[in-house]
Amino acid sequence: MTSTTPPVPGDGRLETPLGILPVYRESARRDLGWVAIIRVPLVLSALLALSAMFSVAPLRDAQTGVAEGRLRLPFSYIVLAPLGDVLDAMSTLSVRQHVALMVSALALYAMWRTRRRRFRLSPRPSVLAEFAGATAVVLSLAGAYLVLTLLDRPMSALDGSNPNEVIVDFHSHTNASWDGRRSFTAERNRAWHDAAGFDVAYVTDHLPSDRMTASVPPARGLGHTLLLPSFEIECQGMHVVVLGASPAEARAWCNGDQPDWLDGSGASGALSSSAVVIGTLPGRLDQLAHADVSSMEVVDGSPRALEQLAREDSRVMAVADRYGLSLVTGSNLHGWGRTAVAWTAIEIPGWRGLSPEALDAKIRQHLRARPDGSVHVIERRRVRPGESAVSLVSTLPDVAWTMLVMMSPSERLSWMTWIWVMWVGSGVLTRRSARRIAA
Repeated sequence: MTSTTPPVPGDGRLETPLGILPVYRESARRDLGWVAIIRVPLVLSALLALSAMFSVAPLRDAQTGVAEGRLRLPFSYIVLAPLGDVLDAMSTLSVRQHVALMVSALALYAMWRTRRRRFRLSPRPSVLAEFAGATAVVLSLAGAYLVLTLLDRPMSALDGSNPNEVIVDFHSHTNASWDGRRSFTAERNRAWHDAAGFDVAYVTDHLPSDRMTASVPPARGLGHTLLLPSFEIECQGMHVVVLGASPAEARAWCNGDQPDWLDGSGASGALSSSAVVIGTLPGRLDQLAHADVSSMEVVDGSPRALEQLAREDSRVMAVADRYGLSLVTGSNLHGWGRTAVAWTAIEIPGWRGLSPEALDAKIRQHLRARPDGSVHVIERRRVRPGESAVSLVSTLPDVAWTMLVMMSPSERLSWMTWIWVMWVGSGVLTRRSARRIAA
């Protein structure tokens, strides 16, 4: 009986080149495809191991750059570490970096498709198939950003180890603001801040121009975070947060015949001596430098503010230093996303025993006291793009490497587990599909 086994090159049974070559090519494709599949988990595992040798603390002092504080990761976050780490890294990007990230992803897809066609690693697809593939990539990117903004996922939090430090967010919103998420109530604002490790959050909803009322949430609720009322207004082309004053007083201060562009002492005929005005980002530093403010944001969680910091980070610090302004941070939270970019820590011994009103007064007192070491900002490490096009092109690898070196051992273990589980699972599904097709 004659064997029907296809001839294999090099076995001494040379038939005709036309009969051997197709079998050789198909075998080479399968072998190369297998190598590519096994290479992915091996390369990713090697990167995880290598990056551990260059490990850095994920948090630092915003002014000095020295590592400070640590993140508290709930068990649910560790289990879903690949998802949480990637979304947290995306949440620290500026506007230009987001654009660069999307362009890089599309470019990598185009390079991958070109390589497969050049080396004939897959059958030549039709124009319709290529269009469908490109559309799927674009939709995947859009889906990633929807998950980033809408998914209610576990959060990493600042682990406040000093009992005498109160962790504050000076700039957040609820659905009372016109640009706030409709479902983002005061209680959801409180839950977000509680999950991020804040002790106090100021709710600074935008003050409508047609009425003199501010959104005043209840002082305490089911969560541990204390919400304090305030508001944000636009004044002389700037957006400022005003603490310890009524909306009417703030409007009088802003709309007076000669606004109080003083030396930053905070003293004003319209505002009480205990009021505090905080300059927010993004903002015009030329205006902010001469405004009657006590403090200014040096980190703000919005992409537009991070964009300004990418260009003017040193200038923001210089303005604050020149005019003796306290450095604070604001999440600029509107109900989108689950990542805290920075925290303000204020040294107030015994603050837990104070009433909400007394704690509010103490916080404003520390801000008005000018830099004395009792107020400092802790921020996440993030990739800071330069002005050159090269720095933007390298956004994707820079962000990926920064994310890798900041991982804790438990996060690395979670990543390793997910990588190999998904690889084994994909192999099982592939074999089952092949068997069904063969049958």
